[in-house]
Amino acid sequence: MPKKAETAKEKATQVEVASQLDVSAGRYANHIQVAVQQEDFVLDFLARAGDKAVHVARVYISPPHAQRLMDLLKRQIAQHKKAFPRSALHKAGTKARARRKA
Repeated sequence: MPKKAETAKEKATQVEVASQLDVSAGRYANHIQVAVQQEDFVLDFLARAGDKAVHVARVYISPPHAQRLMDLLKRQIAQHKKAFPRSALHKAGTKARARRKA
């Protein structure tokens, strides 16, 4: 069976990704600090427990990439809330809104 012809958009979005094993294994972070500079945003990911934290990763991104990341996260969070309405994420958002109204 012949392979379907790829559209220009499909070709444009295909990227070959090479990753080192320690990076692709992932890191857990439950806290993030953001610093803003003229040319980029600095995202520091931390694994925090009580009053102690371990710096897990630092990522620099440009302002346009930061905007795209924010838009993507908003869409993903909305999808997560629909898929898992009783999740900790949904409950945390509800509690935060209640505190702001109080």
